[in-house]
Amino acid sequence: MLLQTIEECGELIKAISKYNRVRGLGQPTEVTLEEAYENLLCELVDVQICLDHVRYLMNIGVETFESRRLDAVIKVMNRRLHDEWNKRLESERNDMGTC
Repeated sequence: MLLQTIEECGELIKAISKYNRVRGLGQPTEVTLEEAYENLLCELVDVQICLDHVRYLMNIGVETFESRRLDAVIKVMNRRLHDEWNKRLESERNDMGTC
C-alpha cells in the first residue's frame, strides 16, 4: 500500500504541475483549464483514498489523526499571523520615519 501511495502522490505532483502550466506557470500545454482541474481533483481523491487506507492499516484512529492535523493547522496559522504582524509593525515603523 505504501508503494501505491507513493505512485499516487507522484501522479498528483504531475497533475499540479500540469494545472500550473495551464495557468501560465512554466511550459505551455494544450490541456484545457477544465481538463487540468478535473485531473488534479481525481488525483487528490486517489491520494486521499490511499492515505485513508494507510491510516487504517497503521491503526491510526480518526481522533488521533484529527488532533495532530488541527495542531499542525494552528501552528501554520500562528506562524502566518506572526509574520503578518511583523510586516505591519515594520511598515508602521517605516511610515513614522518618513514624517
